[in-house]
Amino acid sequence: MLELSDLLSGVTRDPFTGELYEGLIYTVDAEKAVGILAKKGLSILKDVTTNSSDEIVLWLEPKYSNPDIAKYATGSGHDLELSTLLQYINNLGYFPALVDYGRGYKPYTPSSFRDAIRDDQPSKIKMILGAKYDKETYHQVP
Repeated sequence: MLELSDLLSGVTRDPFTGELYEGLIYTVDAEKAVGILAKKGLSILKDVTTNSSDEIVLWLEPKYSNPDIAKYATGSGHDLELSTLLQYINNLGYFPALVDYGRGYKPYTPSSFRDAIRDDQPSKIKMILGAKYDKETYHQVP
């Protein structure tokens, strides 16, 4: 489960390997973040846009090249681009809020994401990313 203290400190763990990684202490503008993610060249990322709430929407098609499903539980058999993508998301100041594996949206937790990848191996995933931090507003002092 994603801990609130981790979100507040900008620290999360890879759901597959458990490796710790840190992100920015601010959230990059959604339009700029979409451009950055699109330029990364990840083959699992089929589309990336923003919605009216300035959330980022991702459409993913993971690859499951390893037929030994048992290895998915240890983190050694998953699509490495998933881990890379989650790290980019974190580094841009976002977190996966909701995930649709083809049966409707569910709240994202690292363990449920890992279990869905390991057990169900969905061919398409839709993910909504939320901003970790509020946008900064600037006020002019008269």
